[in-house]
Amino acid sequence: MGRDRQLSAAFVGLADTLGEDFDVVDLLERLAARCVAFSSAGAVGIVLSDGRGPLRNIAASQERAAFMELLQLQTGDGPCVECFRTGSMVRVPRVAAEIERWPQLVPALIEAGFPAVVALPLRLRESVIGAVNLFYPQEDPDVADDLPVAQAFSDVAALAMLNSPSRRTGPEDILARLQVTITNKVAVEQAKGFLAESGGISVEAAGTTLRDYAHAHGVRATDLARAVIRREIEASEVLGVPEAAAERARPA
Repeated sequence: MGRDRQLSAAFVGLADTLGEDFDVVDLLERLAARCVAFSSAGAVGIVLSDGRGPLRNIAASQERAAFMELLQLQTGDGPCVECFRTGSMVRVPRVAAEIERWPQLVPALIEAGFPAVVALPLRLRESVIGAVNLFYPQEDPDVADDLPVAQAFSDVAALAMLNSPSRRTGPEDILARLQVTITNKVAVEQAKGFLAESGGISVEAAGTTLRDYAHAHGVRATDLARAVIRREIEASEVLGVPEAAAERARPA
């Protein structure tokens, strides 16, 4: 399949969430994965705001990216935070040159193998609701083809969060959806931690297992996560991905 057809399929995969009931956490994780697949970035992380509280790390293609996002949010500075504040792209082709600007973040990025970063705004209509961060494994990366595609993916994902582009959605509806998304992310992270401990695997592997199980059986990852937390499904069942447990993950 050529790149154009692959891109078309990727956009369709994001846009098909425009139904009445979809999982925003899953949508943003798919956004992160697609940005990695169609760019030279080594990893992608996404932060989100519910419009009231601080930014939250909501999705990442790998745990290293999630940790870099968390560090930025803890220090209150960095490309993703600056991008969210200004609503503009932040391009850092050489992270090492920003040591005075971000004295805690820069050494961590270099140690993690990300000597370059680009942050793109995640917009919902007129509002900036977060940022999409592309972490690069080399300095001075060629991003000419990466950024338009990543921004387009981000715009489609943000549109999907409105549920239906043809229906008027007020600010209060958008705010409520963002708040639910952040609450769902907490449940997913709790379930990932529990699965990791139960199975003796990494948190990243546990997240993949959770998503694979949900996708294989047609359940939402957040519904499955809550079922795991409430012990309605045993961790061993999810780790083994059996058929029988799928029904108990489905919402009533």
